[in-house]
Amino acid sequence: MHNVNDILIEKEISNMKTSEIAFKVFYEKGETNELNCFKIPNLTLELTSSFLKYTSFWFFTVQECFSYLMKGCHLGFLKDFLAGTKNIIKRTEFLKQQDKNSIFYSYFFNDIAVSLALLKKHHSAYQVVSRTHGFETYKEQAPFHHIPFQKFKLKYIDYILPVSKQGKNYLINLFPNYSYKIKSMYLGTPSHTHINPFHASIAIVSCAYVRSIKRLDLIPDALRLIDFPLSWTIIGDGEDLPKIKSLCKELPENISVNFLGNKSEKEIHDIYKTIPYSFLLSTSSSEGLPMSMMEAISFGIPIISTGVGGCNEIVTEETGILISKDFSSKNLKDVIIEFKNSNLNHSEVRVNIKKFWMQNFNCDKNFNQFLNTINQ
Repeated sequence: MHNVNDILIEKEISNMKTSEIAFKVFYEKGETNELNCFKIPNLTLELTSSFLKYTSFWFFTVQECFSYLMKGCHLGFLKDFLAGTKNIIKRTEFLKQQDKNSIFYSYFFNDIAVSLALLKKHHSAYQVVSRTHGFETYKEQAPFHHIPFQKFKLKYIDYILPVSKQGKNYLINLFPNYSYKIKSMYLGTPSHTHINPFHASIAIVSCAYVRSIKRLDLIPDALRLIDFPLSWTIIGDGEDLPKIKSLCKELPENISVNFLGNKSEKEIHDIYKTIPYSFLLSTSSSEGLPMSMMEAISFGIPIISTGVGGCNEIVTEETGILISKDFSSKNLKDVIIEFKNSNLNHSEVRVNIKKFWMQNFNCDKNFNQFLNTINQ
């Protein structure tokens, strides 16, 4: 049995202390860039010694290269991929110097998880665990629709914890031989007593990294069809933001748009405490189970979302409205009007939405369940 105090996660729960080992695979909240969280000493790793030690892994790497080439990737991408593979091995060499009684944990099912799998393959005494979200679960979110080393990770990692039941089912359908180690485990957001204030006028909020998969560029066409006053607030930044700003310049006078840029978790909470929002709007083509939705319902804010990934596990009849992934501008306009005239657009509903959050997405409750699972 492993000591809970050795679990390498950022958040302290009850009287669990942070591990004394000066190494964290990834922060639970995932807010900090991976490169800043994972600091590897200046290790010297000669290619010949690593090749001999990890021959089978290099064989898998060659197979992955061929898979990418078959999908039409360019040589620059392959060069970066091979550089990342060398870092995987360097990271593994560092990991094996750590206490064998520790439980190593990765927040994402990415290259760090590959290092954990490689560690486990060569040193079975270690216990290794990884969550998985959207981009590392669903191949349609990955470059060239391919996720490298997926079967390798599933074979050697002790527990794979998708953040949604849909993600669990997706992986089990692809890799039924490993179904016994794939367990859905919800994330959560911190507990608080606040509820977003209600106002009768329609005010939409979107909170996301503004990139193509989020499809915020589809929203202005729907808003153009609205004939009553409405506001739309975008929290977040990204490569598609200039495009969104350009599209919003063409909206009619009854539609106002506010761009707030990137905000910290605390800043988002301060906004939700004071500024009334009718609902959170998500139009993604693919998702895991978004933290932005958990934050919104913790304040009692309803959600309108595409029914992709695990979104139907948080957007229910009790908390919001699901729309088709392939919605039209008219579809979205009709749903906004439907919401305006529905029972969801009332202040008392927000108390029930917050209760749903408390039962399903409270971080203290879910993190304790997480600890109990991986410490078995």
